[in-house]
Amino acid sequence: MIKPLHNTVSSDARLHILLVDDEVHFVNVVAKELSDTLGYETTFAWSGEEAISMLEAGDTHFDIILLDYDMKGMDGLAVLRWMAERHIEVPVVMLTGAGSEEVAVEAMKLGAYDYFRKEHMELPHLAIVIQATHERRMFRVARAIEEERLLETGLTDEATKHMRDVVGAISHTIHDSFSNIASELHNGGERTQKLPELQRAPVQSVFQELQRNVGALESGLEGFLKLYRLVYAHHAGREEIKMIQQEFFEKVDPAEKGKKA
Repeated sequence: MIKPLHNTVSSDARLHILLVDDEVHFVNVVAKELSDTLGYETTFAWSGEEAISMLEAGDTHFDIILLDYDMKGMDGLAVLRWMAERHIEVPVVMLTGAGSEEVAVEAMKLGAYDYFRKEHMELPHLAIVIQATHERRMFRVARAIEEERLLETGLTDEATKHMRDVVGAISHTIHDSFSNIASELHNGGERTQKLPELQRAPVQSVFQELQRNVGALESGLEGFLKLYRLVYAHHAGREEIKMIQQEFFEKVDPAEKGKKA
């Protein structure tokens, strides 16, 4: 005997239930109570094969599946196995009969969230099971999202540390190279003093232009490194970025000194 539901449980969200059962009377009574009293949207599948077709098509989202074990053709456990193999994670409540304790245990091993005995069913109790199952599903989803976020954060921290090490090594090498170039240019510039006067001026002009370009490259590198430290140390403010920009232009072109970026 199925006891009707008298507004015992209310639903804040309109859950979509897939009811899989080949007993017409049971489906009609349960579906009516779930839809009319609780406000759940209910879809029927009259066999395991039909349920699989719906899930495989993927046209409809189901929040919970009420899955009967004892059906002709493909039974509930076979449907569960099919879902497990394809990693379909819609929560399932297995509907069993008397003496089906082993079936219930096997269903739980295959991923069912809960089981419910159909004989003398009390619909208020079924409503509570549905709500609890949905809440457990939401908890699992939230936990999975949080674990994924923590994993991504950990990977980001590791990648950031690695990038800092690489940038540090590269910047150190570039700085040394610029220092060597600047030193060579300075020494070369002094050696131009030994040249005849007519040759000295154009050669010195070339050296001065090279020194200016090297200085610009070095200042640009320093600016990039400062921006990098701002971004990875904290959220950079607009004024800090403008200051870096101004410092760069002042070093490249002294005429820019005192102007606002």
